[in-house]
Amino acid sequence: MKIEEIRKMWVTQNRDVQNEVQLWDSQSEDPTYHHLYDEFLKLLEREHMLDKSYDVLDIGCGVGVYTIALADRVNTATGLDISPKMLGHGQKILEESRINNVSLEIADWNTVDLEKKEMKERYDLVFAHNTPAICDASTFEKLVDSSRHFCAVCSPIRMIEPIMQKVQKIAGIGDNGSSCENYFAFMLDMLLYKGYQPKLYYYV
Repeated sequence: MKIEEIRKMWVTQNRDVQNEVQLWDSQSEDPTYHHLYDEFLKLLEREHMLDKSYDVLDIGCGVGVYTIALADRVNTATGLDISPKMLGHGQKILEESRINNVSLEIADWNTVDLEKKEMKERYDLVFAHNTPAICDASTFEKLVDSSRHFCAVCSPIRMIEPIMQKVQKIAGIGDNGSSCENYFAFMLDMLLYKGYQPKLYYYV
């Protein structure tokens, strides 16, 4: 599949950002979003994606558990999310732990302009862990373009989770051919078309 075809097929329609923000804010106390899965961090280490000299970007970071977990393994870590309440929890952790090389910022990755923000090829590692922030060809390409070394996307093959289903519906990525099952094919095709050699890992 050509990259132009993917861009036409993998799109987001009729997003309601205000509702998305309210929905994620309402889930900010849920322990699910405060839990860290070590397997993902082990993968980053195993693939040599972490280094004390690296600047890292976490897209759709939520509370920032992964952003914060990398504090002592990288130079700087930046987390972006649309939910002020999610980020508020993370900011509290940063203040209590006196971590000063991590920043959590409010941003909608869909509308971030890499050129204006001077984010093109700015980071050594850019990743997105279980987030609807990477919801179409545009947001995925921006993820790739903001990295100068490594990228990683972690997402379930098949996800049945009420809160995520609501977010996907609001974001316009429910049943329009851009569900989670199709993401990986689109991602792999785009990366191969651009000349990259992606690796695929599966764990339960």
